[in-house]
Amino acid sequence: MAACMLRRLVLAWMVALLVGAAPLAQTPEDTRKAAEQGRATSQLTLGVAYATGEGVPQDNVEAYKWLNLATTYADASEREQNAEVRDTVAERLTPEQRTEGQKLSREWDAAHPPD
Repeated sequence: MAACMLRRLVLAWMVALLVGAAPLAQTPEDTRKAAEQGRATSQLTLGVAYATGEGVPQDNVEAYKWLNLATTYADASEREQNAEVRDTVAERLTPEQRTEGQKLSREWDAAHPPD
């Protein structure tokens, strides 16, 4: 089971690479700034970074938050791929953690209305 989830996370990371969201493409600070501005690709990058512990502390709830936002703000052509990455991380969460990630996404969204 753990090996299957690891393969899926690696696949999710590869999808992120294909859509230009390689975790090491920018510094974590630059990625966070762009993610905070609502850029879905940067939100995806930050979510993958939290899921893998790449440049930030590994945190699946925080990963889910950013991946959920990346799915929400993605162009229609990228939404399905982002959702796959998010759902791969969601499999690693307890129901309570998933609820917390969704809550954090809603709170972020409410604090950052579109221009």
